[in-house]
Amino acid sequence: MAVKLAFLLTVLSLVVGVGLVLWARGHGFSAREKPSALETAIAGAVRRLAVPPAVRELKNPLTRSPLLLAEARDHFADHCALCHGNDGSGRTSINQPVS
Repeated sequence: MAVKLAFLLTVLSLVVGVGLVLWARGHGFSAREKPSALETAIAGAVRRLAVPPAVRELKNPLTRSPLLLAEARDHFADHCALCHGNDGSGRTSINQPVS
């Protein structure tokens, strides 16, 4: 009985694996495309599993204020905007594809 179950699981795994490979070859992978509902659900589940419950329940110790937001904008402008762009789009001279 255990041998039959192992065989069936192996065959099922191979069928699913081949199906995923065929799907990926037909659709490809791109970070620019909107993820499917299945991808979104899987990513959310994996993220929840990766973060311990005690960490998930932590609250931001900083209270939102106009001063804090201004400091955050200044930090982004100084440390992040060069690569990510002022609007976060990533369209900058440093982030252009090589021709």
